Amino acid sequence: MKHKKSIRKFTGTWWLPSSGRQVAGELRLIRNRPFLHIHDELHERSVGSDWPSNANVIHGVLSSRRKVTIYDAFYFQMGTSLVPGGPRSCRVSGKLVIFDAHLAAPLEQRFSAMRIHLRGFEKWTNFQAILDDGFGKDAEALESRIVCRQTRPWVLANLDDITIQVVSSLEFRGAGQRRTILHRGLISIEPTTPRDLDWCLKMLVMLERLFSLLYGNSILADDVRLIPVMRTDDESAFHILNSPRLVARRKGKSSNPRFGADIVLPLGCLSESLARKMAECWLQHAQIATDSLNLYFAQLADPGSHLESRFLPLVQAFEVYWRECFPSEIEDTATFQSIRDTVVAAIPGTCSATLSRSMRDRLHYANEPSLKDKLLRLFGTLEEATVALLVKDRDQFAKAVKDTRNYLTHYSPSDNMRVLRRMDMHWATVKLKYLFQFILLKQIGMPEELLRQQITSHWRFSQEQRQVMSANERGDRLT
Repeated sequence: MKHKKSIRKFTGTWWLPSSGRQVAGELRLIRNRPFLHIHDELHERSVGSDWPSNANVIHGVLSSRRKVTIYDAFYFQMGTSLVPGGPRSCRVSGKLVIFDAHLAAPLEQRFSAMRIHLRGFEKWTNFQAILDDGFGKDAEALESRIVCRQTRPWVLANLDDITIQVVSSLEFRGAGQRRTILHRGLISIEPTTPRDLDWCLKMLVMLERLFSLLYGNSILADDVRLIPVMRTDDESAFHILNSPRLVARRKGKSSNPRFGADIVLPLGCLSESLARKMAECWLQHAQIATDSLNLYFAQLADPGSHLESRFLPLVQAFEVYWRECFPSEIEDTATFQSIRDTVVAAIPGTCSATLSRSMRDRLHYANEPSLKDKLLRLFGTLEEATVALLVKDRDQFAKAVKDTRNYLTHYSPSDNMRVLRRMDMHWATVKLKYLFQFILLKQIGMPEELLRQQITSHWRFSQEQRQVMSANERGDRLT
């Protein structure tokens, strides 16, 4: 049911910018990722010819007459035709959807600012989000009071020529007795030099991931506005990932009363200065640890249905993160090269070419610590009291994680191997998820004492901690 609520559907007509061929279809946004179901092919091609692998840019008009551009689109499924050369249904995926504009070349467009709204952002900042109606004759007076009460903008990050600040947004809807006032907080990104679409998307992803760490959940933007160069108002902005309806808090009521309590690190516990420092460090750190963060946040946003599909990406995220941020060698490069040359020279000439190549390839990573040592060094970046919240014996736990990874990927059992199974694997995955979150927060300036204070008072962690600490973290011997 939760997955169904994250799907939004839009009917419309679709075509390629280079062709006048228009096809009816339905656009579905599944967790903000676009999937286009069309009833015929967009490309005109002869019977029997291959269909193209991608469409790049697709334009459309929704039934509400709203313009749409699907960027970086590609075919991923082609239906069958009842008659040779007849219409065939197609399915197209893409990188993102741009509303309110038809862009033939999105990458050539430059933007002077971007406005982002994240789900629950008002609760994180303790921002006064007001939604009320039925003001009657007092509507204008109340509107005036809210305008005067707008909070001053405060800088969330200031890096190079990029300023990121939190601004107040007022939206007035309806008229007469049904007039509505919505007061929201937006993240405004304003570079000195206009940037292209890919840069904007990278900034969007980095901010979504930062707040996913602070919230303790995977968070996506529900409204993103790109303001083109030479335009200064939000009304002329292009919208991506735009929600068809805004969910806000009515006066005295909450649209989701549990969501506020679900935020692990609200702004109130950080202070604006600490939040600014962490945001600036994150924007730099996220560009160094790109691949490991892709693995971690992909698993956080969409965990697999099987234990192994949740466990393995997290373990791989730790290993890649170590290589990106804490690379080290067992021996110095010169010493290892000398040893390697000696070993290679000792390979008998009678060995087959395949075996000889396999031995050389294995020597390539021989100077790198084992997964167990990498995990222990990463755990060592945290204080003992922080690791003790989740792990009873870090040496045994790291060995069990290493053995389990090796068993699942290589199926190479040995006498001293201990493997995590069933619920033990599940709780080991939970431990790794929290530990990776703690390490990231520590690296961007989060004080560990404050982190422990907040995490131990969080309702979800306190429930999971009892199960985590009672789980077997040593693994079971293979029999």
